[in-house]
Amino acid sequence: MADALDKRLERWLSAGVVDASTAARIRTFEESQGSSERLRWPVLLAVALGGMLLCAGVLLFVAAHWDELSPAWRFTLVLFLVAFFQSPGCKRGKILGPVHDVLRH
Repeated sequence: MADALDKRLERWLSAGVVDASTAARIRTFEESQGSSERLRWPVLLAVALGGMLLCAGVLLFVAAHWDELSPAWRFTLVLFLVAFFQSPGCKRGKILGPVHDVLRH
């Protein structure tokens, strides 16, 4: 964000919209505000709810067609579903680690 802000301020300075002291005050203010590019709790709640609904839909689809599948397909499907549903949990530390740190404070 600092690069985008610097580019805008330079453009404004060259156009004469702001003077150098105003640009310096804007930079100081924006640097003191911190980053606002983090996920908020409603977004996380929506993502979690969407993930649970997707998992429920997959499980309901499999349950509806379970009797029609051969034992080999059942075994393959169970292995695939375990790998599919566990992979986000394995990557949680890498992806959601910073989000967890932000929400904890």
